[in-house]
Amino acid sequence: TLIRSLRFQPDNIDLLAQLGRTYVAMRDWPRTQGVEQKLRELNNPNAERTADVILAARLGGQNRTDEAIALLDTIAATTQDNRLSAQLTAFRARLSLGYTDDAVAYAKGLVNDAPADLDLKLMLAAGYFVSGDLDAARKVQDEILAADPTYEAAWVAAIRVEALRGADQAAKALLERALIVLPDSPNLLWAKAGNLEAA
Repeated sequence: TLIRSLRFQPDNIDLLAQLGRTYVAMRDWPRTQGVEQKLRELNNPNAERTADVILAARLGGQNRTDEAIALLDTIAATTQDNRLSAQLTAFRARLSLGYTDDAVAYAKGLVNDAPADLDLKLMLAAGYFVSGDLDAARKVQDEILAADPTYEAAWVAAIRVEALRGADQAAKALLERALIVLPDSPNLLWAKAGNLEAA
């Protein structure tokens, strides 16, 4: 069996990938996450990519699309820009229907037309997040924060990516950096309280 094979080859990436897919099919999320963690502990680029693929499947299975959409909703609720609101609605519709690749392509097109628009960039990062391309999501988030360190939603999204990766120290470091810039942010303070409670 697969489990027996892994006893003899515990670091075999292909076997771990098969096990991860099996757990996703069973909707056994704790064990799926355990496989992701094991792959990341191998410190191997192929293992990292495999872990990201399994993570994407887990996010889809757990309907974590809602997390990405919730962040975008905060922008839609506060924007006075009717065009942005319409764009966010169109993007959310694609994600909700499961058309992740289409959503990413749509957001890329918008960002290409308006590369300085940070709201559109956050939309693109959310698309990458849902697709499981966490490296791309983090790259875009960092671009947003470099342009505007006070963009709270980008900090929250970046912290969430690192937490999902199991990179707790990186998530905590990002949170501390964010609080230096936004010391009174309720969302960031709440996240810090959660970290202290889990410690």
